Amino acid sequence: MLKLNKDKKKMFNIKMGKITKYKCIAASSFGIFITLLGYPYLNINAKKINVDSTNYDQYISKNVVPLEFTYTKEDIVINECMEKVSEYAPIFNLNEQVVFNIAKENIENYGVAFVIEKDYDCIDTEIILLCKDIINNPSLYGIDNNIDLYTDKEYTPTLTIREMVDKYSDLFKIDNTMALTISCAESGDYTKPIATSRNNPFARRSQEFFIYDNLEEGIIEGIYGLRNGYIEKGLTTYESMEPYYCAGSNGHWTSLMYGKQYQIENGLTLYDEENKTLTMTN
Repeated sequence: MLKLNKDKKKMFNIKMGKITKYKCIAASSFGIFITLLGYPYLNINAKKINVDSTNYDQYISKNVVPLEFTYTKEDIVINECMEKVSEYAPIFNLNEQVVFNIAKENIENYGVAFVIEKDYDCIDTEIILLCKDIINNPSLYGIDNNIDLYTDKEYTPTLTIREMVDKYSDLFKIDNTMALTISCAESGDYTKPIATSRNNPFARRSQEFFIYDNLEEGIIEGIYGLRNGYIEKGLTTYESMEPYYCAGSNGHWTSLMYGKQYQIENGLTLYDEENKTLTMTN
């Protein structure tokens, strides 16, 4: 039997029947015996199983016959998307229902590849990127009125700084220590106004430093910026990043990064870990 993922929240009641060949008889509940020589019968056992987008294909390819199972892979992915939209849309101050409707429509139009067979092969990252794209290109999704797109609900991160950096570094597949090092060095270990007022610990800027609605959004944008603007271009060391991240610093930025990384690797405590609360001012 396929060993299924026990960590997923959604469960489906599925009756399973395993095909086994017998040259004997099958019994009914009334004790009537019917001889089925040379044919298989189903030994039916009712079980609760977790079926999700990560194991669906593997599950249905096994020598197991699902009975009364009407969920398609599309159904399951849409269900998972709903959960992820509820998790990530509020970070970007977006209306959850608007984002979910867009995700659902794209899955129905383009199939599950829309969210699980892309660069990151992860529903989390694809929903995050969808949120970003909706903000940057609302007209592409038929949105002309920001009143419908945004919510006035204030979002407060529930994770610590280190937990947020670790989570999004893993999702976007970059080195956790490098991400934490750069953000700490740029923001004075998250105590300078670039982090406390602008929620922009990676000091991202165009002509001026960007301002984000909350710290978690700023961390997501900073880590995605590292992945998209540096790592994917082969700039994977502080030395190679410096001419673009901090042009003209003549090696000082690189030295600062290595010094901060040494502190982190030797037990640097961030202020929200010491005080147990994350106090940011807007």
